[in-house]
Amino acid sequence: MAKRSTASNPPLGTNPLSALWLREHKLWSESGRFSRGKKYWRDRRIRELGFYSSDLRIEGRVEGSYYNDYWVSYHIEPFSEIEQQKVIEMFKTHPSWLVSLQHQVVPDELVPYCEQVGISLYPSVMGVDCTCPDLANPCKHGVAVALGVVSALDDDPIELFHLKGMNLAELFPQVNAKPAVSSTLAAILEHDYTPAAHPFDSMEEALEAEVPDLSDSLL
Repeated sequence: MAKRSTASNPPLGTNPLSALWLREHKLWSESGRFSRGKKYWRDRRIRELGFYSSDLRIEGRVEGSYYNDYWVSYHIEPFSEIEQQKVIEMFKTHPSWLVSLQHQVVPDELVPYCEQVGISLYPSVMGVDCTCPDLANPCKHGVAVALGVVSALDDDPIELFHLKGMNLAELFPQVNAKPAVSSTLAAILEHDYTPAAHPFDSMEEALEAEVPDLSDSLL
């Protein structure tokens, strides 16, 4: 496979919210697979990336070695009802924080405040599926998709609350006037994102399909 240029890849974890997700994913992943998954992200092997708000699911298609494509599906734990009320109270008490988030700036006080009052900004439970033969959870394709999410949160950190099941635009009308998202992975932020057709009708069908017995180096 020809080597791809990575010169234009931006850094990851450039604000407190995306840095939190990057740190937690790194702790959660086996070190070797995290390194390989990060290389996949830097080599631009993510072919599709979408967020389905109906069931808080992220789905991505990642190109493996020898041009095999694998589908990854993440299921994100939403805010609890108590956490949602705490988020609403937080932005009512600190409206300037919401304004800052609209302009892609994360206030330094936001993450410590959430930790103090019991708002989990990172999903404590995530189910991950991949159609590759690797049984690790997550595999390197899963890591690559997770880093795609981190990259999207770098560009538009307010969308973390959308990923966790809260539509701030419905709760705070001023959010509708936020600046346009500049992320190259902006598709993940689209409420009605629809991925391109692929050979399987569902993740379940893909997981049940026969896969070749390949070693990890050939994935």
